[in-house]
Amino acid sequence: MEFEDTDTGREWLREQYSYGFKVNADGSFIIPEVLPGKYRLFVNVGRGYLGSGLQTTASQPFQPRVAATAAKVTVPEDPVENASPLDLGEVLLMADH
Repeated sequence: MEFEDTDTGREWLREQYSYGFKVNADGSFIIPEVLPGKYRLFVNVGRGYLGSGLQTTASQPFQPRVAATAAKVTVPEDPVENASPLDLGEVLLMADH
C-alpha cells in the first residue's frame, strides 16, 4: 500500500493493462491490439456462474478460482500490418487446493 502512494508506485499503476479473453476449444486465445513491450501474463480460471433454472444466482466472475498461472511475455515491435499470432507455447495451470 505504501508503494502505491509514491510517485513510482502511481506511475507503475498507470502502466498496468488488463485484457479479458476466452479460450477457444483448441486452447488458443486472442487478445487484440496489445502494444509491443514486456508483460506478465496472469491467468485465473474459475467456475463462473453456478446453478441453472429459476434458482440461479450469479457468482462473482472467476469465483471460486480453481486454477491459475503466470508467465513473462514479450510482444515484439512488429508493425501492425505484419502482426501475427504470438505462440506462447504450453501454458501450464496450477490447481488451487
